[in-house]
Amino acid sequence: MPRLDDHIRDLCEQVSDAPDEEAVPIAKELRSAIHKKAQSIRQLAAKQLVQKKSAKELRKAG
Repeated sequence: MPRLDDHIRDLCEQVSDAPDEEAVPIAKELRSAIHKKAQSIRQLAAKQLVQKKSAKELRKAG
């Protein structure tokens, strides 16, 4: 299965090359893929913040 980033690039190419009547469903799929990517980035950022905060607290306690 291709990476989500690659899928988004592929959909961008498809939507730009598609006739208007075909572009709408592709654009909907693209929007969904971008939403999934944004969720993934938010989760990664939250995880990194928690880890950073935990490490900082450990240094203070030690």
